[in-house]
Amino acid sequence: MKQVHSANPADQIDILALVRRYRTLIVLNIAVGSSIFLGATYLLPQKFKSSATITIYTKYFQNPLVKDFLPELYDTSELKAQRENLIRQSFGDDFLNELGDREGLFHTGPSSAERETEIEDIRRRIETNSVQSTTFTIAFTHNEKKKTFSIEKQIVDRVVNTLFAERRSTITKIRDSIQRRVEGISLNSTGAPDPMASARPDLLHKELQQLQEQVKALENQYTPQHPKVTKLLARINLIQGWLKQTGNDKPRAYDKAILIDGQPKAVTKEVYEDLLKKLNYLNILLDMDEDSANEYVAVLSPPSRPTSPVWPNKAVFLMWGLLTGLLVSSMIIMITEYFERTAPSVRDFARELDLPFLGTLPRVPWGEANSKPRKPGAPKKKQVRLEEWN
Repeated sequence: MKQVHSANPADQIDILALVRRYRTLIVLNIAVGSSIFLGATYLLPQKFKSSATITIYTKYFQNPLVKDFLPELYDTSELKAQRENLIRQSFGDDFLNELGDREGLFHTGPSSAERETEIEDIRRRIETNSVQSTTFTIAFTHNEKKKTFSIEKQIVDRVVNTLFAERRSTITKIRDSIQRRVEGISLNSTGAPDPMASARPDLLHKELQQLQEQVKALENQYTPQHPKVTKLLARINLIQGWLKQTGNDKPRAYDKAILIDGQPKAVTKEVYEDLLKKLNYLNILLDMDEDSANEYVAVLSPPSRPTSPVWPNKAVFLMWGLLTGLLVSSMIIMITEYFERTAPSVRDFARELDLPFLGTLPRVPWGEANSKPRKPGAPKKKQVRLEEWN
């Protein structure tokens, strides 16, 4: 008897032979897997996405007319963080609440407790990704194709308008602050209110406070009937009447006086002219921003019209079906080959041991073996099968 040399089963595996042997099984599993996953694309709820690309130029944060008040930034990461913060400010609760009511995105009433949860769900559907330090993509996902495109347009318009409004608000605040200083200098230097003072309750309160202090100082020297005191009291009554008419008769806290008693007039005039020049520059800047808005923020690509759903994606699901079919086929082939190689047939044993193979014996069913002999001419009940002992 020859000595049997056991070989590694992995070394005996022929991939091409296995594919040819089990090709029907492989094709069947791939077809079933692809059909199941493609069918799921028609049953699962669809989601569509519309996206747009905007850029916020560095010029948005820089302007020579206001660099004395708004220092220029040179840190790229800081500018990027400011851009992201400005975009996030666009998606406030008020805007999302109006958007949801207008587009029918809410399933509850305005006063319900679930309204805040639905607002947060809308905010999660808005995706903001940074392409570069100045460029961002804004996308919105929804289950209706037309509504997705409509909402995306409103979101992009909201972002652009918010950016313009924030820039103008910053410059306007500086302009108004300078204007108050100019009006305050004019009031203190002339002793009479500025022509715009009647429309500015803060200036009227400031003048009223100064007049009351002067009256207290004069009452220590003169009687209430003195002409100087009478003139000041008349002015106080007039200002109080203006404030009552406008509904701003309550005193407020204001900035400290710009001028100090005894300050030279030359210094006052120089400060006044400098502030007045800056005020004119800022007014020019606000007028320029209205005509050159695209120089600060630009929509590189408008909102895209969704043509096919992003979920479920038929191409992705078809790939999953193919991979699933291949995986199931591989598992069946591995299990089948494992049992065939660990329990070989008699013919394989004879070939491995180099022994003669005599043949096969018929397999007779137990019931047929114990039955009586068949009479001549009687029909056959069942034909005996011949099988190998495997």
